[in-house]
Amino acid sequence: MADCSEKREAHRALLGTKVSWTSDDLHWHEDNSQDVSSTGMMLRTKQQIEPGTMLKLRFNLPNRKFHDPIMAEAEVKRVVCRQDRQIGVGLRFIVLRSHDSRVVHEFVCRIIGLPLDDIIDSMGDAEEDGYSYQMDRLLREADDRTARLADQKLLKENAKLRKKSVRTWIQRGKRIALLLLFIVFAFKATAWFTDLSCLFYGR
Repeated sequence: MADCSEKREAHRALLGTKVSWTSDDLHWHEDNSQDVSSTGMMLRTKQQIEPGTMLKLRFNLPNRKFHDPIMAEAEVKRVVCRQDRQIGVGLRFIVLRSHDSRVVHEFVCRIIGLPLDDIIDSMGDAEEDGYSYQMDRLLREADDRTARLADQKLLKENAKLRKKSVRTWIQRGKRIALLLLFIVFAFKATAWFTDLSCLFYGR
């Protein structure tokens, strides 16, 4: 069974793209990413950034160079150092538009070569060194969509059941009406035969 670090590597896609970022909305910096996942990114930067710092990001994916950049807000979860020198930071997406989230997720899946459902199911609850693969927001959105579809299906089924129930009661009503008519006819027929008998024997 793969450990958490193996899971983490398995679900990140190498991505060297320009990332514009700021921590104060005033000074923008530009660095390169190292990799990206559906929930975060490794940013190669020598700028000193403390864990917990919130960053605003702008970046493009290779298959979307001529589209609007992806906008995101991310939290610095860890600082990556080599030989006591900072070489990058691990980011976790906090705010990401639904459309951009799907774009990033699809990109990662295409690079890794896994279907969307497989990558979601296999991420589990692993979290190491600030990288989280719980994908809470994506799963909540998927659950919401599933719930909406289930509600719509339930409404349609209830409507069908109501129509079927109405048709059933109409059919029962017709049968009851026919039965009542038959009973009335039987009483009248009995009375008619009784009158005939009286007339016949009365003579």
